[in-house]
Amino acid sequence: MALLWSHNETLNDQLTRYEVRTAGATRRLYTNGAFHSQYHPQRLLGGGIWDLLTLPALFGRQSVERVLLLGVGGGTAIHQYQKVCQAETIVGIELNPVHIHIAEQLFDCHGEGIELICADACQWVSEHSEQFDVVVDDLFVDGEDDPFRPNTLDTAWMQAMTRQLGDEGIIIQNHLDLTSARLVASQHWVKQQFASAILFATPCFENVILALYRASTAATTGRASTIAHIRALDAGAARRLDFQTEQLY
Repeated sequence: MALLWSHNETLNDQLTRYEVRTAGATRRLYTNGAFHSQYHPQRLLGGGIWDLLTLPALFGRQSVERVLLLGVGGGTAIHQYQKVCQAETIVGIELNPVHIHIAEQLFDCHGEGIELICADACQWVSEHSEQFDVVVDDLFVDGEDDPFRPNTLDTAWMQAMTRQLGDEGIIIQNHLDLTSARLVASQHWVKQQFASAILFATPCFENVILALYRASTAATTGRASTIAHIRALDAGAARRLDFQTEQLY
């Protein structure tokens, strides 16, 4: 694996090392040695947990035209929303300017329909009320070891994100563990506002993705239609799909 780019940054006496390495055509982002995200320009899906930030959107009933991505990272999800969902507009909010640079310059996240904004996502959401079909909550900051969430997943935060959604909108939220995802889905306000909640997981990753649907959505039919959609786009990508779902309500 070859080193394509590296950068050291010290903030609050904490050193963070960023590396982008290549394995064939695949580009992989490492932060302090931890595998962060990957991108292959010729592949529909990247494999692993990153696919699960996109696939739940296909379970919904409406087409996906506008996507709000809170936390850009390397920008893997941006390419997938364009290729898999044919999203017309993707707005990415990212606090870390290094991640913006990596996404734009090294992961090819630029061009028509992509807008990357360097800002605090929590503040941005509190100040805007645009309408999106999907809001992806992938907010994590770099820690000494593993990434951690900079905000509390309380009712106020869920309300702020929901204000960005249309009538049949979807929130897709990355969680470090199953307990966290279940706690959010069980919030009284969340259950009042969302008709369905589905958990997504994939082997080799501890993260769990929670998808909240304002319209009633079934995991079984959603999975079947999603696999058929991927197969029509790329039969090889469909064969490599490896994920499980659990319908919470």
